[in-house]
Amino acid sequence: LTRQANAANIIIIDPTSPETAANNNGLVEFLTVHGRPTPSRAPADTVGPSEIAAYEGAFDLVIITSFSGQFPTDVTADDRNAAWRALDVPILIFDVQPTRILHDERDLDMGGASDGTGTSAGKLTQLQIKNNTHYITEGYSVDEIITHHNPTPYTTIALKLGTTEATVLAEPQGSGSHDYDWGTIIVSDIGQQLFDGTVNTKRRCFMWPHFGGPGAGDATYNDNFTADAKRLIQRAVNWLSLIHI
Repeated sequence: LTRQANAANIIIIDPTSPETAANNNGLVEFLTVHGRPTPSRAPADTVGPSEIAAYEGAFDLVIITSFSGQFPTDVTADDRNAAWRALDVPILIFDVQPTRILHDERDLDMGGASDGTGTSAGKLTQLQIKNNTHYITEGYSVDEIITHHNPTPYTTIALKLGTTEATVLAEPQGSGSHDYDWGTIIVSDIGQQLFDGTVNTKRRCFMWPHFGGPGAGDATYNDNFTADAKRLIQRAVNWLSLIHI
């Protein structure tokens, strides 16, 4: 972590609904306040494998906040997720559907189809740090409880890892229903292998999707984030933007 890329070109994958996508105006403001140029934006239903492939060389960071809406008619969800896994651009995942970038829920025995791409940990406002040796969580204590939303709480999603090589940095606090392999902050670094054998050429980070506000089926940025949450998000953006030496 010795040199930082400019991350001059960022694209946000928005929810299809313009009303819900407007929630991400706060994310744009957050990024620009922290020195990032104004990002590009694309509705989720316009993004297929060919569009994803074209992001290489055009963008330095992709932030996925939604996979809502219909796919382009000639592709499937599997096609699109395979394109994301192969993409040579860092990805920050804020939505539960693209978690197939990190695992394939169909290969996991999680006690029912409802535990697919992730599972609702309930309407929680806190997470618990489980690894403080990583740049994103450095300075926090192991088992420290962090409030990431001011009330009213939003539904938090946790992701269970299968064969993907990744590190759980934090877990949902308060659900009491899952083991420590359920994560709300997960990182997969350059050179680590995803469940399908794809080896990361750039970094991936999954951060707790949260549902609320207009269009409750999508994860978007919102003004209820605490200072700790914003700090973790900013560090994730920094980590994803760093050139791995």
